[in-house]
Amino acid sequence: GSSPLGDLVADAQRNALRGDVALVSDATLSGDLPAGPASYASLLALHQASRPLVTVPVKGAALKQLLEAAIDDENSPVYLSGVTLRYDPRAPAGRRIRRVRFADGNPLNNNRIYTVVVAEPLVRQRRFAALAGADLATTTMTDVEALALYLRRLPQPVAPPEPGRLESTR
Repeated sequence: GSSPLGDLVADAQRNALRGDVALVSDATLSGDLPAGPASYASLLALHQASRPLVTVPVKGAALKQLLEAAIDDENSPVYLSGVTLRYDPRAPAGRRIRRVRFADGNPLNNNRIYTVVVAEPLVRQRRFAALAGADLATTTMTDVEALALYLRRLPQPVAPPEPGRLESTR
């Protein structure tokens, strides 16, 4: 998935918890933010409900599985922060990703531990089985609070994030 708003929400969650990567399911977002100053009520309406954020340490190989799952379902996009993916949509499931680069320019290391930030309900989705059994750290930060905090930190008016997190080889 790629949308400026979805990417902004993912950036906010990664920034709030200082993660390497954040994944945000499109299913948790319900609409758009109107132009102008954002109120807490408008941020809450965007998220449908406030959900706690968790951090999950995963090895690079497991992160690659998560990213494969993120691009697997066009009907339920997942927004990413902290990485750019080059992928082949025609390749078989589990072998679509061709390259992963982090925000700092480094490639994915299968043996390194990365911190993934997600809203707690995402952990229970079968699609993201690579998170099952991981050592979750539940936080007191919610997705709505993370976005509010992030928007306050950014220069005003807020510009959408740069596109290009997902690059198809097609």
